[in-house]
Amino acid sequence: MNLQICNQFDGAARTVLLAHLFLIAIPGAEAAVNFIQHVRPILEESCVSCHGAAKSKGDMRLDSREGLLKGGAGGPAVVPGAAIVSELIRRVSLPSGHDDLMPNKGRALTTNEVGILSEWIDKGARWSDGVVLINRKKTSSKELEPSGNADKRYTLDRALDPASSA
Repeated sequence: MNLQICNQFDGAARTVLLAHLFLIAIPGAEAAVNFIQHVRPILEESCVSCHGAAKSKGDMRLDSREGLLKGGAGGPAVVPGAAIVSELIRRVSLPSGHDDLMPNKGRALTTNEVGILSEWIDKGARWSDGVVLINRKKTSSKELEPSGNADKRYTLDRALDPASSA
């Protein structure tokens, strides 16, 4: 029955639907999606190198909530509460080899990662106040924290993130 439903959708819509079905199949997965723990690493590892402070391809910045909501030439990257119409989800869900697939360099996002982003957006795309993402591809944790305390930044962010206490 579920496969018949999935076959009614194509491309990005099918990927988003499958990602949601994947999350439903994991007990407690919906409640587990957290910006700091799950969403932030995906965006920092896969998006910010091309859509951040140093470079903003397509005038799109994904390193802050303001940039995410403003979007680029094509409008907002995210529509809080509506992953299915969010440009970010459309772009990361396109078939391999498509000209608009993001990220366009490196590995594509997994179905699980797309599901995490979709769930986060559907739940309102909450973002901790003052958090600006960094490009993890070019900055090692040793460069960020010479003392070897790289996780202190994340501990502070988790303490400030209202979603992490849920």
